[in-house]
Amino acid sequence: FFLRVFSSDPIDLVQLPDTIEQQFQGKWSNTTAGGRRVDEKGKENQFWCRNPQYFLNITRPTHLKIILKKKGGRRAKGVPIGIVVTKAFSPTTPPATQIITGKKGNGSKMISSIPNNGMTYAETLKMNVKQERGENIPEFEPPKLSNLERKLQIQAGEWYEESFYKSDDVAALYSFYQPTQGPFIIVPSMAKEEIISDFTLTIFSSQPVEIQMLEENRNSVVSGKWTEKSAGGCHLYDKAFEQKADKFTWVQNPKFHLKLDTNMQVRAKITLSRPEKAWKKQIGMNLVGCMIGFYVYPANSEPSKESVINKEGLKFVPWNEISEEVMVDGHPDGYMIMCATYEPQKQ
Repeated sequence: FFLRVFSSDPIDLVQLPDTIEQQFQGKWSNTTAGGRRVDEKGKENQFWCRNPQYFLNITRPTHLKIILKKKGGRRAKGVPIGIVVTKAFSPTTPPATQIITGKKGNGSKMISSIPNNGMTYAETLKMNVKQERGENIPEFEPPKLSNLERKLQIQAGEWYEESFYKSDDVAALYSFYQPTQGPFIIVPSMAKEEIISDFTLTIFSSQPVEIQMLEENRNSVVSGKWTEKSAGGCHLYDKAFEQKADKFTWVQNPKFHLKLDTNMQVRAKITLSRPEKAWKKQIGMNLVGCMIGFYVYPANSEPSKESVINKEGLKFVPWNEISEEVMVDGHPDGYMIMCATYEPQKQ
């Protein structure tokens, strides 16, 4: 067939590329219904990280349309849904995609940067179509999906895109992404936490893309808080360093029980994170006292300098997130993870 368009002014007419469809069935359950990232007043939601998370990887510039549909449930009525897309890894992680430059056999590399600022939709689409046909495409070393970890929060200044939370039934997000922006993570959520409902996530793309759902049983997340009674400070506030009994507050810190379903020794990565906005004022007043860290010790023993198994890598940092890898095995009693601030009464 022929398509002819007449107009009074110059226009751009571009054929849309064929789309590839992938669909996923999911559910917001008692443990995965985390709610929206921020509430209507702009307050960060510490439970947002509980939501199901999907890792997205692209190797070529790609147009994407992501559609989220909610599937019934009485309690879910009147609760809007939405989507967040952000980088899978923190801003401090080096870009995963590189352009290989130089002559064949030359191992030198440089970070790729295909410009897209100031371009119209038609121009970006034309550029994408050319690249799909193999015109002027540099040799890419594409990003890879490996060591998938749950996204706990979006840090200040970190890139993300978010749909509107207007409809109870459907939410959509359209964008054009470059490989150098990813890998990405897609987080579907309802506007409120702890509401159970099924959903369907459909992703249309102009190029083949790789999508993996985060394994919930290998990426557990729990929320806690330091209170007036449980903000006990670091190990310096214990009987080994303090003389008065009312100063022995270290053991009062929140504790979490870790137990493995295997007898083999495994490497576990533990991350402690806190919301930036909620702590900003306190950190400004006492940076050292608000530093965070955690202790890991066998569950059948009391916390002490001798029982802590991560004492070699133990540290307190002034940032809002700290991670450490520890070797643990299928100990029948499991392990305890005790989270602490450097000084007591920081909450």
